Amino acid sequence: MAASAPVGTVYEGVQQPYIDIGTATNGPTLVAEVRVFPTATSARLVIEWPAGTPDHAWAELVDVNGALVRSWPLPDARSELNISSLAVGHYRMLVRTPGSAPVVFPLIKTP
Repeated sequence: MAASAPVGTVYEGVQQPYIDIGTATNGPTLVAEVRVFPTATSARLVIEWPAGTPDHAWAELVDVNGALVRSWPLPDARSELNISSLAVGHYRMLVRTPGSAPVVFPLIKTP
């Protein structure tokens, strides 16, 4: 069986890379394009929807064990999240909309 190519594109940001992933599901409605950057940060994280925010979008931050650490509503096309109070370590950011699979981004909280 041939290995499949990774989905998405990694672009170089100002100081940190960010990941740009397009996702489609067989669910009722979602073709979402969302960007999360920087992927390594000590304070601020940006979630951006180039085509505008879908209705009722939210983000969930989970730790390496999959436990929910925090969640945020995403009412705007660009949201800045403050993660400065989190412990240093590796996390996953799940960006969700109703009726669709989450888009998952790796995240490193730096000192």
